Amino acid sequence: MPVPSNQAIFNWNFSKILLFCFTASQIVCGCVVVGETKSKGDNKIGLFVGSKVDSIRLFTSPSLLNFDNQEGVDGFLAKIYAIQNGTPKPVEIKDGKIEFALFEGVVEGEPLQVWRYEAIDLKTRMSNSRIGIVYDFQISWDSKNKPRKKAAVLARYIAPDGREIRALPVVLSLEP
Repeated sequence: MPVPSNQAIFNWNFSKILLFCFTASQIVCGCVVVGETKSKGDNKIGLFVGSKVDSIRLFTSPSLLNFDNQEGVDGFLAKIYAIQNGTPKPVEIKDGKIEFALFEGVVEGEPLQVWRYEAIDLKTRMSNSRIGIVYDFQISWDSKNKPRKKAAVLARYIAPDGREIRALPVVLSLEP
């Protein structure tokens, strides 16, 4: 038995309304509140929360490199991956800073040199790899403060709240 045309239109409109409500509820459920809930008006709705760095991983070139084509090595290449617990891929560093310290042989005492990169500077060094966000650095040292036999490199992330997160140090030999 055929359905009267006005009832068919009603069923079709009702289906559209149900679909719209379902879609809207899915979008609202996917949003989270960002920020404190102490006072009204401070909250923003976003699809994700800003990243929090829980650890960092330092990878360097396998040996020291000559960047200026003059006698002797001048530095090394480094990659930093920022890890957030519970996130499967490395995350973007949105605040804080990355610091590299160069030591002679082992990580103790005063460093020979220190390089600091603020979060704003890190954006130019950021790229997206298959495993997540990576930060690439070409570190050249001052010839007056260079290591003699072995270079120990320490990388650390300093959060805005003062937390310091260190990567495992890497030791590179100057001799072949």
